[in-house]
Amino acid sequence: MSQQLDVRQFYTRPQVGTLVFKDSTGTPVNLTSYTGELKVVSLDDTDAYATTLTTANGGLSLGTTNGLVTINWHTFIASLPEVGRWILHVITPSGGNVFVTSGTIVVEDKP
Repeated sequence: MSQQLDVRQFYTRPQVGTLVFKDSTGTPVNLTSYTGELKVVSLDDTDAYATTLTTANGGLSLGTTNGLVTINWHTFIASLPEVGRWILHVITPSGGNVFVTSGTIVVEDKP
């Protein structure tokens, strides 16, 4: 999955995001025993690191044979930048790092 996914969240009503990670043939990837990491970088003047969502900290949940990736934006909404760039990787059981997708995130109505 290399398609860029742009996300818009509302600070007062953040939502969970989902996607299905598929291989080059369009078959969902079996994510059994995988972990995941999603890094968010601010797109202000500093391009500073903002936060990381992982399977360990509850920011991501991975399905098993269905390739489902759930992004718990709502859990981390306060630490997300108003405008940022994100990139999602999954880590294979053998430690390989696999790019899934990336995109921008905009958080509306952030205090």
